Amino acid sequence: MDILTKSEELRLIYGVVLKPDSEDLQGDVVSKDDIRQAAHDFLISSREVGISHQSPAPASLVESYLAPAELTIEGQKIDEGSWIVGIKVDSEEIWQAVKSGIFNSFSIGGVGHRIPID
Repeated sequence: MDILTKSEELRLIYGVVLKPDSEDLQGDVVSKDDIRQAAHDFLISSREVGISHQSPAPASLVESYLAPAELTIEGQKIDEGSWIVGIKVDSEEIWQAVKSGIFNSFSIGGVGHRIPID
């Protein structure tokens, strides 16, 4: 999901990690309940920010929440139940990559059980 907003002064970026009942780039659809479980499991067991699913990033998770209702952030509609995170970027190199658009979205790196739907 795309980065929604960023704070130059604080080096913070915010964006949606998972959106309920919407097909992602791999063709997967995740329910609100499964998103809640994934968000909670991530906070309990990991909280690690990575770069392109390859290595840990010089960044920290500073906010994580589930949209309690439909919202609008920077003119973008956010569906109820979406998982939104705030990340503080600690590296000048990574911050420049965010600013230039090289890093422009969030992706969940996880495992799951795929169930075909019709």
